[in-house]
This record gives sequence, C-alpha cells and structure tokens, in this order.
Amino acid sequence: MSGKNGLFDSDDEDDVQYNPDEGDEDDEQLDQPIQTTSVPLPVPAKPAQQVTQQVKADEEEKIPTRSEGSTVPFPKPSQAKASTYKAEDDSVFSVSDPVNTGHVTYTVKGQDEDGEFEGSRRYNDFYHLRNSLVNRWPGTYVPAIPSKKAVGNKDDKYIEHRRYFLQRFLRKIALLPHLLNSDEFKLFARPSGEIEKMLLMMPKPTPQSIVEKYKINLHIDEFPDDFLVKQCKEVINEFGSFCKKVLPTLKAVREQSSKMVPTRQSQNSNYKVLMETM
Repeated sequence: MSGKNGLFDSDDEDDVQYNPDEGDEDDEQLDQPIQTTSVPLPVPAKPAQQVTQQVKADEEEKIPTRSEGSTVPFPKPSQAKASTYKAEDDSVFSVSDPVNTGHVTYTVKGQDEDGEFEGSRRYNDFYHLRNSLVNRWPGTYVPAIPSKKAVGNKDDKYIEHRRYFLQRFLRKIALLPHLLNSDEFKLFARPSGEIEKMLLMMPKPTPQSIVEKYKINLHIDEFPDDFLVKQCKEVINEFGSFCKKVLPTLKAVREQSSKMVPTRQSQNSNYKVLMETM
C-alpha cells in the first residue's frame, strides 16, 4: 500500500479484494476487532490543511450571482415567475398636456402590476425605452414611435401628431404583458433618475439569460418539434412571397400619392383665399 494514505484510498481495487474460497473457515473471527493495519485510518489534517479544505468547501457551497460571470443562467424557471398582468382597458394609458419650455414634455399616465403611475416624460424617454426593449428583447414585436425630427419639432401641429403616436405606443405596450411588466418599462414608469442612464446601467443580457427569459415569459420551447418548425417555415415563406408580389404595387401607390400632394396643397390654398374674400 505504498503511496496511499487517507480514508478514500479504500476505493482502490488493490486495497480491497474478495476471495470466495477464503470465507467461513473460522466464524469466530467475526467477533474479533478490526485490525488497524488492514484499513489505514485517516491522518488528522494539519491546521493549514484544515483551512484549505474549509475554503474549498465554502467555494463549492457558494451560490454564484450575476456578477460572477455570464455562465450562470438566470433567472431559473423554478426561481422566476412570468408576469401575466395585462391592462384590461388600454385607455388608462395616456399621453397628454404637452408643455413646450424649450423641451416638450408630456404627462404620462398608466398602470402595471405595481399599480398606477404618472409623471412627465420627454420624447427622448420614449425613444430610449423603445431602443432598450428592441435590444433586450430581440426578435419580439416592439411597437413603433414617431421618428426623430430636428427641424419643426416644436410646431403645435407636429407636437400633437407626436403626442398621439406616443400614446398609441403606450397602449400597444399595455397589451403585451412581457413588455408592460419588464424591468425596462418599470424604469420608464417609475424612474429614480435620468431614464436614459438608468437603462444603460442595466446588466447586459447574455444569450442564456435571453433564452430563459423567453421560456418563462413567452412560453417558447428551445427545441420545438420538427413538424412545428416545418409549419412555421411554410408560413414565413408564404408571407415572403406575398410581400414580393405586393411591394411593386405599394411603391406605385406611393408615387402616385406623392404627385397628388402639391395639387392638394394648391387646392387648400385656393380654398383659404376664397374664404377670406367672401
């Protein structure tokens, strides 16, 4: 038994052998104590060894967190629960009362699983919220908002136009529980600082965390059966073919409509002059 010490060396086949021919020669041997030379007792560990063993044990029992590496999947299905709250009436979500003080602010009202919320928001807050949702929920539908406009964005008519579509954006979010109750939207609804900075400070999602999030909130199977995959591909291909056929028609309609705009503007101008002269 050279080169072996410790209790766990008894797992070696060289130390423990079984011979059926040697059994039952003397049953009185069963009453005799076990000889210490047959199975070496574990040598008591030195203090330094005990400390090392304790540190290793602590490391094995330590529960990893998000900051310890992206290899840790979070949240686990057993620990996370999908939020199914959805607004029964999307009219509780509103964007109203635009105020132009150099920057246009809107009064935003709504309700999520944590209750009602209200506050002033700028267009940029909506813009950064949507970008965050698009980047952190890849592949899912995120409602659109009006595009940025550098010139003419303080015009009353344009402000009202923007207000309408920002409200439309919120009301569509209200019908999507996974977005309405997301961490991103909660930061928007109840900010404790600048919304843009708070959204940028959120931990970057890993592929594994996105998969787990989709499993929980969207009930998506990571490995769907082949028949379902085939059906989805057929629907996608059919829709792609439809888009290719209808796209030329849509382009033609757009060109014709653009030609009609000057005529319509001229008619409105002439009508205005006529009304002033009457």
